[in-house]
Formats: sequence, structure tokens, C-alpha cells
Amino acid sequence: MYIIKRISKSSVAAMLVIVFMLLLLVLRLTSVSKSTTAYCEAVGKYSTVVEGEFSVEDFLNQFNIEIDKATEQAVKIIIPSEFNQVYENYNALQQSQGLDLTDYKGKEAIRYTYNVKNSTSNDIRCNVIVCENKVIAGDLCTIALDGAMTSLVDNTLKQG
Repeated sequence: MYIIKRISKSSVAAMLVIVFMLLLLVLRLTSVSKSTTAYCEAVGKYSTVVEGEFSVEDFLNQFNIEIDKATEQAVKIIIPSEFNQVYENYNALQQSQGLDLTDYKGKEAIRYTYNVKNSTSNDIRCNVIVCENKVIAGDLCTIALDGAMTSLVDNTLKQG
């Protein structure tokens, strides 16, 4: 024997409003971490998306960094779930250029490395870390063991 209970129109309307509000909340929370732009003083607002026609090379052009595409190295990495002091320092470097690794702890990403063409030195490399078609980190560094690392907006390495 089945018992069928009638649901009033006001109950259905109330449930729809609740579902709608939950959907808005979910969309709002996901849009915060999915921002497609970042901002830093030296460059202003810039795009972090790398998909379709917009490549890592296009991303770097926003910083006036020219790369040798033939030297590309792509390596899968995992952003640590817990940051040690090295990652805290690296994330501080990222935050100085409008990026932040915090929301990507424990996630898989790809680190792209290139030789920098528009530098006075031949030993400058550029690293860009991409997760979910979005740049989440980037740096310029020298290849020497006691080398230096700077943000993408710092031109001191490119000038030699």
C-alpha cells in the first residue's frame, strides 16, 4: 500500500528558493578561486588563463618576457599540502606579483621551463606553473647553484 502525500505549492516554491540560493552560493565560492586575472603594481591587471589561443608564451608576453619555445620543458608536479619555509618564501614571491599558491595545496600542476631570449645573459630561465588551465606561479631564475630567483616583474636578472 502506497501513501501519497500532496505537497503544497508554497512548499515547492520554498524548496526551489532554497535550491536556488545553494546554487548561487556554490557558484560564488567557485568563482573566487577561479579568477582569470591577477594584479600587480608593475604590470597592472593581467590574464592568468592558458587555454585555447592564449598560451604560456602569451602569458609571459604580458611581462615583456620572450622565451625560446624550442627549449620548453614540461614536468608534472604536486603542490605540497603543507608549505615548508621554502614554499612559504616562494609563495610570498608569487603574492608580490598577484598570484597565490594557497588554494592549490595538494593539487597536480605542470611546471613549464624556458630559456629567456630577451636577456643579456644566456643562463636565465623562466618557470611557469599551470593548474586547471590557469597560471598559479611564475619566476625568473639563473641556472647557477648559488643563483638567484625573482618575480616575473623583476627585470634585474634579464639585465644581467
